[in-house]
Amino acid sequence: MVQGMWTNGSPPYPYVYNQTTRMIEVDPDKLKIYRMIIDKYLLGMSTLQIAIWLNQRKIAPPYSGKRNKCGWSHVSTHRLLISEIHLGYVIYGKSRSHRGTAVLVDKEDWIKVKGEHEPVKTEEEHAQIMARIEQNKIIPRKCRAGMLPLSGLLYCSKCGRRMQFKRSRTKNGNYWTALCTYTYPDGRKCDQVGRKLDNDFYRALYQHIIKIDEQTLELVDETNAQYRALNALIDMKQKELEQTEQAIEKLFELFEDGAITKQRLADRIAGHEKTKTELEAEIEKCKVALASQVNMVTVDMVQKRINEFKALWTNAINPNEQNRAFKLLIDRIVYDRMDKGVKLDILYK
Repeated sequence: MVQGMWTNGSPPYPYVYNQTTRMIEVDPDKLKIYRMIIDKYLLGMSTLQIAIWLNQRKIAPPYSGKRNKCGWSHVSTHRLLISEIHLGYVIYGKSRSHRGTAVLVDKEDWIKVKGEHEPVKTEEEHAQIMARIEQNKIIPRKCRAGMLPLSGLLYCSKCGRRMQFKRSRTKNGNYWTALCTYTYPDGRKCDQVGRKLDNDFYRALYQHIIKIDEQTLELVDETNAQYRALNALIDMKQKELEQTEQAIEKLFELFEDGAITKQRLADRIAGHEKTKTELEAEIEKCKVALASQVNMVTVDMVQKRINEFKALWTNAINPNEQNRAFKLLIDRIVYDRMDKGVKLDILYK
């Protein structure tokens, strides 16, 4: 391998691979779009605004095939902006093989060398881009770690995206609001209406969680019924298998006594052996299904988990501990703001 040569598959936008020269070259038409992206970002547009601008003008995205169907996104725009390949570098050693499996390598250990291709942005532009990206990290590390009671749990029912939280200040104090900030690729915003996360909201949510409602009881009954049905089916098939084996033994006894011919024995045995094989397969299938089932669930077990949640919530001294209490029981909460109030569908673990 010659240092500086392109060896990493399809090159990033606006480059194309020339199979004759085995080099990557700049596509003039794509370069115009790429330079627009750089200029608009440095003039203050966000990656999402740029993606919407590109989609509204039906500009082909940097991907092909199935990845092309969603058009430009803030992620694809962001990746183009931060890429050092556009500075003229080639990056090697992003991954390595370990026991036949590809393993990612830390960025500090990548090999970066000057490539043979033409740069399409300057070092100064790249530095300005990276500086702005650092300034635009709007979600503090502590919030990402779960510093709000519902962090990572609240989802929008309309678009399916995770809800965001906004802090507001009034003369009466500070409060948090749950919002859906998702914007579709065509620029439309999700029409979900936000809600203030006040004490009334958390009180209603808490009461909903700790109540063993009819739905929970039905789930417990259904799980237990499936468990019992599988056990009963195994017992029934086991008895049928024993009867089939006894019938085979009986046929051999009849043959030894001269009551049936050898041909008659073979015909009868073949039928019973087929039945035996089918029963053994059915029993094995039921045992596999039984093994995949959770252990018998009881209302007492559900109540114990709820009591653990209540204890954690009561003793929580900060939002992070409240978040941990919620995650003990809940996989996600689906939020929908309606005319008559807020509907919360809770998906338990």
